[in-house]
Amino acid sequence: GYTVTGVVRDAETRQPLADAKVSLGLPEQSLHDRTTRSGGDGSYRLEDLPYAPGSRLNLTCEKLGYVSGYV
Repeated sequence: GYTVTGVVRDAETRQPLADAKVSLGLPEQSLHDRTTRSGGDGSYRLEDLPYAPGSRLNLTCEKLGYVSGYV
């Protein structure tokens, strides 16, 4: 499988955000979202993901007090 990693940051201050909910979905495969939380340094890691070339990925980040965003 594949791995997706990254860092959740405040859009204005660029400071890392701890304990943000990070979800990844693969809509073409009807895969249930995989979810994790960012660590103290804002980092997250989603492992063992199935992926077919050309598939579309929906990555969503949520944290209380912030507007949810997706990539």
